[in-house]
Amino acid sequence: MSIHPLLCRGQNPAAGPLLDFAKRGQWLGLHALAQMTARVVLANEKGDVEREAEWRAVRGFAEMSMEDRVKSNGCATSHFFLAARIT
Repeated sequence: MSIHPLLCRGQNPAAGPLLDFAKRGQWLGLHALAQMTARVVLANEKGDVEREAEWRAVRGFAEMSMEDRVKSNGCATSHFFLAARIT
């Protein structure tokens, strides 16, 4: 399934601000979310079987808060936020 029609500036100019925001912030998670959302939207247009398959994939992703991510790396939360403010 091609997500190009939804995330292409030429075919969908409204995607431009979102893509610019994700690029400026170097936030790959936002870009991944946009791609996954586009896949679900396009699958929904194809029918129930495709939508359910994509939705199962989305629900299969693990969720982890930023605090849990920091803890899993063995860093103190305050050090993480201090580093985030500096960079």
